[in-house]
Amino acid sequence: MTRKQLQGMTATALIVGAAQWLGAGEPQIVPAPVKLTAQAGEFVLKSDTRILAERGKPALANAARLLAERINKAAGFHIAVEETAAETAANGSILLTSRGADGSLGPEGYSLVVRPKAVEIRAPG
Repeated sequence: MTRKQLQGMTATALIVGAAQWLGAGEPQIVPAPVKLTAQAGEFVLKSDTRILAERGKPALANAARLLAERINKAAGFHIAVEETAAETAANGSILLTSRGADGSLGPEGYSLVVRPKAVEIRAPG
């Protein structure tokens, strides 16, 4: 997983989260995704939201810490970062993982799935 990919994942998660948190409606994502499928509901960032990074993946742990720092600064929270062996996000969490990632997305591609109870960011690498 490249640094640019991690920065893109982090920025996208922040932008989508902030847009939903601020009630902006339609997510404003830069750069624009290749595909966006809007669904009902939203994930709300709270002070007890956790960011989970795939265990044994230092690059994902670094991205998780960066995401937490930016959310904490913007929202005034202290969101915890934890490593996990889980393949799906627990309720109230944001999961960064390479498990189940679509390899056809390329070295800088990733998928972002936002559900009302959890967020999953998957990237090959």
